[in-house]
Amino acid sequence: MGEGINKYGTRTARRENPARPTAPETKVRVNTDKAKTLAAAAAKRDVNAGLNSKQIATLHGIESKHATRATEQINFVDENGKVIFSKNGTRSSVKLYPTESSLMKDMVVTHNHPSDSRMGKGMAMQIGQPINGIDLAGAIRHNAKEIRASAQGYVFSVKRPQGGWNANPDQVQRDFMREWRSEQSRSLGYIYKGDRETALTRNARWNVATMNAIMRRLSKQYGFNYTRRRM
Repeated sequence: MGEGINKYGTRTARRENPARPTAPETKVRVNTDKAKTLAAAAAKRDVNAGLNSKQIATLHGIESKHATRATEQINFVDENGKVIFSKNGTRSSVKLYPTESSLMKDMVVTHNHPSDSRMGKGMAMQIGQPINGIDLAGAIRHNAKEIRASAQGYVFSVKRPQGGWNANPDQVQRDFMREWRSEQSRSLGYIYKGDRETALTRNARWNVATMNAIMRRLSKQYGFNYTRRRM
């Protein structure tokens, strides 16, 4: 309160605006910590987490071109964002000789999975084929820093854990195939229902969803960081 003079010349009490109460410090700290935690989790889910700007620029250029490529191509990218090795393959694979595979050590390896027209124009076609057991086993066997697969609409990534690949590549590939066959045996009634063309479309779409689910399970089992994002 303060004093003032009204129009009659008498002194009056003047009401001052009270200060707004501030939120308790503990509440502010809790909200801040939560925001940091969410931001850290979002950053971890980014396929480009842990890469420098030069690597990101190079990978973006390669993977953007891969979106419409009809055959596979593999590229090894070093810490300076330079492509130290590149090779073209067929529609379904790239054959690497031992001397070529050895160059994969500590590299970011990116390759593409050409789109499968049998998927139709739905969500599966938009996502594209994820990383599979063969891709992952190759990265582990040759100690790559990261294995990436770019499809029509998404980029998929598995990063080497900080403590290194604590997994046997052959066992990982067997685990992948065992789960894939198990899922397939339970889904035959869905996949092959209808005419041949419908069955092919269902099978292609099923592959996308199943591979993605298996990779998520294996990432938890072996401690990989499996992520994907839209191109």
